[in-house]
Amino acid sequence: MPEYKKKPFSEVFTGANEQAIDLLEQMLLLDADNRITAEAALDHPYLEIYADHDDEPVCEARFVEPHFQSDDIDFWRKLTFDEIIDYRSSTSSSRQAAEAMPMET
Repeated sequence: MPEYKKKPFSEVFTGANEQAIDLLEQMLLLDADNRITAEAALDHPYLEIYADHDDEPVCEARFVEPHFQSDDIDFWRKLTFDEIIDYRSSTSSSRQAAEAMPMET
């Protein structure tokens, strides 16, 4: 798979709110160790108008599904590929079912 240079979100989402772009970039980091936490995201300036610190419980334990703990790149490639195939087949099935339904008049 060829390596691609990251394109700044500010170039992709021209005219978007700078704080929204900053939060999005922090949320979409592949490496979970570098990704913004839910707690930090709720404290991000872009979301401050929605913040209610009295009603935002914090989970003390980190949730990690055991079968997803792998440094093997082939494992992640297969997992990603399987997810794409599963998604495509489920959306294709849904579309076919919708097309087969009679139109109401």
